[in-house]
Amino acid sequence: MKIKRSVIAVLSLCLSLILASYTDGFIRPGVLKFFNGIKGKGFKLTPQVEVRENGIPITIYPDLGPQINPVNIAQQALTYWDKGQYNLFLKIANWFCENTFEHDSFAVWQYQFPWKSYNMTPPWVSGMAQGLAVDVLGRAYHLTGNEIYLNTAKKALKAFLVPIEEGGVRTEDWWYEEYADVGGKNPRVLNGMIYALQGIYNFWIITGDSLAKMIFDNGLSSLKKNLSMYDARGWSYYDALHNIASEHYHRIHIKQMDWLYEITGDTLFAHYAVDWKGDLHSPLRFILVVLMKGPQESDIAVLIINFIGIYLLIVIINSIIKASREKNKGKESSHEFFQGKLL
Repeated sequence: MKIKRSVIAVLSLCLSLILASYTDGFIRPGVLKFFNGIKGKGFKLTPQVEVRENGIPITIYPDLGPQINPVNIAQQALTYWDKGQYNLFLKIANWFCENTFEHDSFAVWQYQFPWKSYNMTPPWVSGMAQGLAVDVLGRAYHLTGNEIYLNTAKKALKAFLVPIEEGGVRTEDWWYEEYADVGGKNPRVLNGMIYALQGIYNFWIITGDSLAKMIFDNGLSSLKKNLSMYDARGWSYYDALHNIASEHYHRIHIKQMDWLYEITGDTLFAHYAVDWKGDLHSPLRFILVVLMKGPQESDIAVLIINFIGIYLLIVIINSIIKASREKNKGKESSHEFFQGKLL
C-alpha cells in the first residue's frame, strides 16, 4: 500500500513535535551557534563569554558589544576553583577587590550597560553578582588568609541590607534583586535570588560570619513566602513578571530546589523539585514550553530539523517496503507462470 506524501507530512509533523522533547537538548546548542555565526536579521543571538589572556572573561553581546558582566566573571572564577586552577581564580578575586564601587557603608559592582528587557539604565547593580562575588572572595580568603579578600567581601555583603532605592539590592521583604535599579521593573528573577543566597551561604560556612547568616535567613524566609508565584503548574516561571523559564533555566531551578532542600531539610523545596521534574519527562514537554513562552526562532529550527529527519526516514522506509512488495509480487507471478507451464 502506498502512503500519500500528505499523510507522511502530517505524521512527520506529529512525531517531530514529540521527538523535539528528547532531541532539543543537543540540537538547540548547534542551532544557536549557527545563528550566532551567520548573524542574520531576525535571529535572537546569544551573548558569548570570552576569557582574555589575563583570565578575566568579557561578555560579548550581539547588540551591545564587549561588556564587563560581574556575574559571568564570578562564575568563571568558580569554574577555575572547581578545576583547581587557583592562580587564575585569585586573579579574578583580585579583580573584584580592585573594581568595587564604594559607598560609605557598603560596596557594589556596577553594570555599565543598559538592559532593555527590564528597563535597566547604567549604572545598575545585581544581587546575584553581589552574592557570587562574596562567595569568590570568601574562598580566596580561605585559600590565602589575606584579609583584603575578607574585608572586601564584608563590605559587599552589606549591600544586602540596603534598599534598591539607596543603591543596594534589597526589597522591603528581603528579596535580593538580580536586576536592581530604581527605574527598573524589579522582576525578582528566581535563579538570581537563589544564586545570591548560595553565595551568602557559602561565605557564612567558610567564615562563620553572623551578618551573612542573618542575611541568608531573611532571604530564605522571603523566598519561601514568594515561591508559589513561580509555579507554572508543573513548570517554572523565570521571574515574578511570569516570563516562562526556558528549559535551561527550568533545570537550574530544579537543581536549586534540590540544593535548598539538602541544606534546610524543608519539604517545600522538595515538593517543587519533584513537581518541576515531572514535565521534563513528558513526551509533550516541547509543545508545553513553546505554548507557554511563545515560539522562538530556535524552537522552529529544532522542529524543522526533526520534521525533515522523520519525513525522510518514513519516505525511505515506505520506498523499501514498496520495493520489497513489488519484488515479492514479481516472484509470485513468475512462480505462477512456471506452475502453469508444468501443468
